[in-house]
Amino acid sequence: MFCLEVDKEDYALKAMNCPSHLLIYNATSHSYKDLPLRIADFCQLHRNELAGVLGGLTRVTKFAQDDAHVFVTPDQIEAEIGELLSFMKYVYSDIFGFQYKVKLSTKPEKAMGDAKLWEKAEASLAAALKTNKIEYTINAGDGAFYGPKIDVDITDALGRPHQCATFQLDFQMPLRFNAEYVAADGQKAPVIMIHRAILGSMERFMGILVEHYAGRFPTWLAPMQVSILPLTDDQIEACRTLDAELKLKGIRSEVDAHNEKLEARIRDAQLKQIPYMLVIGKREAASGMISVRKRTGEVANNVKIDDFVQRLQSEIKSRSNELKA
Repeated sequence: MFCLEVDKEDYALKAMNCPSHLLIYNATSHSYKDLPLRIADFCQLHRNELAGVLGGLTRVTKFAQDDAHVFVTPDQIEAEIGELLSFMKYVYSDIFGFQYKVKLSTKPEKAMGDAKLWEKAEASLAAALKTNKIEYTINAGDGAFYGPKIDVDITDALGRPHQCATFQLDFQMPLRFNAEYVAADGQKAPVIMIHRAILGSMERFMGILVEHYAGRFPTWLAPMQVSILPLTDDQIEACRTLDAELKLKGIRSEVDAHNEKLEARIRDAQLKQIPYMLVIGKREAASGMISVRKRTGEVANNVKIDDFVQRLQSEIKSRSNELKA
């Protein structure tokens, strides 16, 4: 942690969200009818990592993560984990197309808490995995000391595994913070906290995406989707007009009118891995047509602007990994 002293008091930069979310939970009283209670947080976190383990985007000292904590009763564990697994499948499979492997980590030798609660929690996690038809392996004894967990390893295009998503049951931290709820019998009971992250560190996940796509992001994810290239200075105004139209339709575009030959500007756009280059010369400016060049080198001439825009919007909406416009 990054620690400092201010006015003879000890302070530390926030390293995790769990304690603050428990304080938020404890700010008001809760009934079993209020649960599940979900708190999400993308704030900046700081961890004083050793210099030798820092590297690029994958290990940094300041980061944000898609962190959330869900407060549940024992009977709600299975249903809530099921919802989280469904969300994980949507993000990994439907959006990014990642392959992934799931591990269920069970009670370690040095664990805290009631053995029966551990058994019920592990059974709930396993049932949620089976209900969502997710294959998994048992990682015996590798659970956290405070509860069992589900870990997800995604596989990038080079076949390398990256541990990202995690769903951890925590019986102990709520006890230490006296986090309780009023059960159906009117008695107070300790709440169970689920630690949830899908992407993990946003910086690290971006690093994984760069490696996965080798910089060739699909159009929907590309920082710049279209580069508009005037053949000569006479077409700059027409290019700017088209650029404004594309921006109005939610397409990330730019005009590259640098004082260089067209071939050099095409090469520059390809090096930047911009999916599409639109070349406009005298004929295109007069006819309202464009020449479309993909970063893969394919070229289509005399393309109607409206047709290209419709295909591009469809490609972006479908989150396709192929260049279809």
